[in-house]
Amino acid sequence: MILPRDIDEEKFEHCKDVVRGVIGEDKYISDKTQEILMIIYSLGQDYTDGTVETFAWNYV
Repeated sequence: MILPRDIDEEKFEHCKDVVRGVIGEDKYISDKTQEILMIIYSLGQDYTDGTVETFAWNYV
C-alpha cells in the first residue's frame, strides 16, 4: 500500500476509523481511506479529523 507523505501506519489506522464513521463498515475501507488520503495530499490539505471527515463525506 502506498501512503502519502507524513502518514504512518498508526495515523492511517486512525484516519480509517474516521472514514469508517462516515461510510460505515466496508470490505474496501482501507482502499477508500487510501484514496481519500491521496486526494487530501494532492490538494495540500492537512490530515486532521475534520478534513478527513469532510473529504469522506464528499467521497460518498
